[in-house]
Amino acid sequence: MLYVEPGGYYERGLTFDKPVVACVVGRWKSKLTRAVGHAGALAGTGDNAEAKEQWFLDAFGVDAAFTPDNPACSAKGALVRNIADIPAALTAVMRANGVEPDFPPRGDLSLKSWLANDQGLQLPENLRVGVQANLARKYGPGLTVSFNQNTDLIGGLRVQVGSDVYDGSIRARLAELADEF
Repeated sequence: MLYVEPGGYYERGLTFDKPVVACVVGRWKSKLTRAVGHAGALAGTGDNAEAKEQWFLDAFGVDAAFTPDNPACSAKGALVRNIADIPAALTAVMRANGVEPDFPPRGDLSLKSWLANDQGLQLPENLRVGVQANLARKYGPGLTVSFNQNTDLIGGLRVQVGSDVYDGSIRARLAELADEF
């Protein structure tokens, strides 16, 4: 399995001698207007998630990313955009190579989406329901949600779903202002 994040072009033109499932993340980077650390350092250089996805699609000889609804893959590999799709993509690629699992699966091997919400103030129940409903619309059902207080944030809301982070805290805004000076 190969995990890729915009910030380099090293994956381009690689020769693979084994099947690959490439997980490309960081599509948000193309929306940046200034450098903001590792993934944002190359914003605007043409090295973006969409370009990396196309490199892998071309290398694998497929025309779409693998999803459970559209299991696009070849014996060479599959491209996924969501870490939760890796187990199914690995199984599909190995089957395309004539390889079945060595043993029957035990239990549920699927990845579970999770959400952590750190906030300076306790969110009222009626607002929690709205947050959960909106996240379920974006990420699908089965999201495990926990609401935690974190007074270090000063106030506001910080939501993390997998590797996606939405930080609307006062602390984050103060840090942005400090960086500008």
